Amino acid sequence: MAKVKYTYHRYGCWWEDATSHCVWKDIKEAEVDAPAMCYTEGYLLIKNDKYHTFIMSFAEDQVGEQMIIPTASIKKLVKVGTKKFFVQDFIYDKGKNKTTKRTSKKNI
Repeated sequence: MAKVKYTYHRYGCWWEDATSHCVWKDIKEAEVDAPAMCYTEGYLLIKNDKYHTFIMSFAEDQVGEQMIIPTASIKKLVKVGTKKFFVQDFIYDKGKNKTTKRTSKKNI
């Protein structure tokens, strides 16, 4: 049986971010400015009272893309699915020209 290296849950995360503008504008225009609503989708690596860390790209034991969002900024968190990554997935020659048939929306 294939050895599982990682199992990660994938989430869609709506979160609130600060905005800023470095231009002169009328005060009435500035009064209608608001924070931005942002969306991030990735594998949840860390979740605690202070922040959530999502990863989008990784190779073996290294992370290529990472997003750290303060927990207080998160407005909605939706689980998209769960994925198992196997040891052989990270061996270059074994992953070459590999296609996988998706059997379930939960297996992303």
